[in-house]
Amino acid sequence: MANPPIPTREEQANREIGVTDIAPRLAWTLIVVSLVTICLDPALRQFGLKVPAGANATEHSEDAAPLGPASVAREFARLIPGGTDLATVRGPFSFRDAMPSAPELKDFESFLEDGSPVGQRLFGATQLALTKFLGVGNEQVYAGRDGWLFYRPGMDYLIGPGFLEPNALGARAKSGDEWSDPPQPDPLAAIIDLDRQLDARDIDLILVPAPTKAMLHPEKFSSRFEDRPADAPGLQNASWPDFSAALRDKGITVFATAAVLGDALEETGEDQYLISDSHWTPLAVDTVAEALASLINERFALDSTRQASADDATVTSTGDVRRMLKLPEGADFLPAQTVTVHPISHDREQNDTNSEEPSVEPSAQSDVLLLGDSFANIYSLAGMGWGESAGLAEQLAWHLGSPVEAIRMNDNGAYATRAELARRMTRGDDPLRGKKVVVWEFAIRELAVGDWKMIDLPDVVPGEPGSNSTRADPPGSTDATTDGWIEITATIRAATRPPQPGSVPYKDCVIAYHLGGVRAEDPAVEIEGEIVVLLWGMRDDEWTAEARPESGASVQMRLKPWAEVQSEYSGYTRVEFDDMDLLLLDTFWGEPIQ
Repeated sequence: MANPPIPTREEQANREIGVTDIAPRLAWTLIVVSLVTICLDPALRQFGLKVPAGANATEHSEDAAPLGPASVAREFARLIPGGTDLATVRGPFSFRDAMPSAPELKDFESFLEDGSPVGQRLFGATQLALTKFLGVGNEQVYAGRDGWLFYRPGMDYLIGPGFLEPNALGARAKSGDEWSDPPQPDPLAAIIDLDRQLDARDIDLILVPAPTKAMLHPEKFSSRFEDRPADAPGLQNASWPDFSAALRDKGITVFATAAVLGDALEETGEDQYLISDSHWTPLAVDTVAEALASLINERFALDSTRQASADDATVTSTGDVRRMLKLPEGADFLPAQTVTVHPISHDREQNDTNSEEPSVEPSAQSDVLLLGDSFANIYSLAGMGWGESAGLAEQLAWHLGSPVEAIRMNDNGAYATRAELARRMTRGDDPLRGKKVVVWEFAIRELAVGDWKMIDLPDVVPGEPGSNSTRADPPGSTDATTDGWIEITATIRAATRPPQPGSVPYKDCVIAYHLGGVRAEDPAVEIEGEIVVLLWGMRDDEWTAEARPESGASVQMRLKPWAEVQSEYSGYTRVEFDDMDLLLLDTFWGEPIQ
């Protein structure tokens, strides 16, 4: 009798899929645990358990009703297009017509997650145990050695594929979703285009890529690098040699930031990056500024007479990467870090005189324009928690002995500052006037993950609008305003979305509203039609009540012309519309009227 054929491994696996045996006791245990887990959260909501501060804090304050079934139902009702009330529907009805979009469903999912009493109380404790005892981070954070933390996009830049490889460029060019259009992934195209536009104005371009943390301190991530020779080649993305060579061939200067900091690390032994933050130390900022000033002075004759002094101050803060772990209060195994910063103080009394000596205070009359992201903002923007007046622009001005004009914005270093430059030029301000050099600083990880949009700078003709100064009387400027504020009623036509709290290193974010049908409450104020309003969408890692407006809703706000407040708010992360035509609309800073 012939032996039956031996089944293949695939056939055997297919047979076993449907015959998995589970003991009855284990099966009932799993069923009970699952049911308790499913029912516990809504039960706690129903019986009034308060929701801890989180993404919904502005909508559900401590004095508000508990986040129960009624509030969940109200939130779900917002998803129904056109305000359809399902309870009143009679006759034929198409659920397809009432189906919310994918972004709206994602928002609702985040609402449930962030408002879960169980999730909020268990998440922090679980993350604490994972990080403290197992050295595990989360989706955005890698836990290193000795308490060092690393931002994942920075690590992905080093270990990922070459950012200029055709497959990588092609994949990123197809990576758009319901939230955003696909990015322009090629940094060479955007950089060469900007250099062409600056060259037409007889302005030099110097690129300053800020290295990732692991490039300078790989031994803080893995013990494999502890005995790494001091003269070993620096860690880099595979496409960096081709990238830098292509720019050199075009005559574009790429400042050797990583090499300068590597030499400083070897010479001093001092850390060049913060322990639980993604940014460099004050010492590293000063080192880069001094070397960059030396490079600029070699090419241009700048007046080096100082009219300022550098002081010392200590700042204690927790890092942006640590904050993204969302650890519970009192988790002190990753303590705050104290650093010494060097703020630049200006002799304002002397500046008010007719002294011919220049100040290093930022000025539109400077020869140097700095475009920078959070690496330029840190130690300058007080909202980042590491002090002010001590960042890259101030230190560069100090070493140059000459003022430096700066456009600095957290995040999106690939395009945000170029877009802001174009906005100011379109609105009647020309930061490029009289400049000899533009220093463009951006986080080097942007080469692999940034959106390198092509942005055309407006042509500026001397003596015509946009030649040298902002509009003298912005729309709405009048003695009839209250404390400088303009009260208006308008209709929301569109709004940008802030990132999910905790998904980015920046705890604050400015969003944009496109408003139509604008009507000033005071008839003496001339403002009407369509405008763009910038306002807070996220504060301290929590969405504001204005973060998720309904399109078509009426809104009451008080406004100030953006030109009057941009020095205070322009440095923060800003999510704006991709439509460059909106740059032509009057832009304001807004606050809701409660």
